[in-house]
Amino acid sequence: MNLQLCSPYRKCPFNCPMCIAATDDGEINNVFNLYENNRAEYFYKLAKAIQGKDTVVITGDTEPTLFPEWISNVLKFFQIIGYEGKIELQTKNYCLSSYCYEWYNLDLNLIAYSATCAKDLEKIFSFNLAKESHCRVRLVVLLTEETIDCLYKTPVKELTKFAEITFKVLQTPEREAEANYVKEHNSYDKQKLNAIIEFIQFHSSKCSIRIDENCMDATDRYEIMRIDGKMYKTWF
Repeated sequence: MNLQLCSPYRKCPFNCPMCIAATDDGEINNVFNLYENNRAEYFYKLAKAIQGKDTVVITGDTEPTLFPEWISNVLKFFQIIGYEGKIELQTKNYCLSSYCYEWYNLDLNLIAYSATCAKDLEKIFSFNLAKESHCRVRLVVLLTEETIDCLYKTPVKELTKFAEITFKVLQTPEREAEANYVKEHNSYDKQKLNAIIEFIQFHSSKCSIRIDENCMDATDRYEIMRIDGKMYKTWF
């Protein structure tokens, strides 16, 4: 069981398809910001929330790195109280070089970079994020024909730089707005995917590969703490 720890809210600049945390802007804007209004109570509730959790995932109803000071303060708090679990950051911000070293020294264990299209993957490779992020790096790829074709053409040495690669399967959306995206993109060449996985496994025994078929199902997997300090069982 892990804790999904949500950053303060600001409209996300990325508009990722199938975002697990995408929520109505008006609804989230109305969530009370306990962190800003009563920081002592916020961290008290955070200390309770991480009890029994082996991993904290820093994420949000938006891009969490819009609030780097909040991330730094959360990491410092975990150091102070001696949290012994793993700490991950989920992001689509590929320009974190000015923060990565600081966060690594504050015991951030892993950065998970999300890629939803070929252009995202090309940026991740060109910025050499697998090497420049200091801590372990997970590449999280939305499974579509476009992303698989891009990876299939990518030199295997680029892929084996990552500590972990997760392929996220498109799922039947609960939100109508995503239905058309799934219809248009829910197909890919499985033989190419298998070939990519085999290439990576042949050339590296250190890269862990996972196919996530139920990322939107929180049951028995995680709980969510939003910036109001309250615990939630689902994203929406």
